[in-house]
Amino acid sequence: MLVDDEATIGSIRLHGCHRLGSLPMERGAVLLDAQTCAVEGNAKIIFGNQDGAAAVAIQEEGKNGIIVLDITFLSQVAPVENRNVILKWMIE
Repeated sequence: MLVDDEATIGSIRLHGCHRLGSLPMERGAVLLDAQTCAVEGNAKIIFGNQDGAAAVAIQEEGKNGIIVLDITFLSQVAPVENRNVILKWMIE
């Protein structure tokens, strides 16, 4: 997902976004074309901090979701570790 100006997902607001580019993450995962956004609301920051997060976990109306602000994170050119880190985040 990429955010142009700001986005609201349930009670979560993403705003003040800027492009980050490529950045290595944990366990061999790589952000390939990411952005970071400030996060307001009840989201768990997975990668980054409240002032600039590239990945967040949300729970709205009993449903869980993971948002990675990188449109190529799970693309065909992404390392397999990206898929594995998503699976890890899902069970935490």
